[in-house]
Amino acid sequence: MMKQFLIIDDDVTFANVLARAIARKGYQAHIANEGVTALALLHDQTPDVAITHVVLDLKLAETTGLELLPQLLAIQS
Repeated sequence: MMKQFLIIDDDVTFANVLARAIARKGYQAHIANEGVTALALLHDQTPDVAITHVVLDLKLAETTGLELLPQLLAIQS
């Protein structure tokens, strides 16, 4: 299975640069600019497109990465 990265960052430019760097290494990157979008992406994943790595910004606009982390882990388990 190909490694799938989820980049959660409200800095759109940084998220896009990081996604391009990940893609150049041959992996797939998904971007969420807010926590709600990240949770929706994780809920909607299928076994053939499972997120294997998460890059999480600690200071998001509507929440913090530390507040979002337990919710992300609950979905992944």
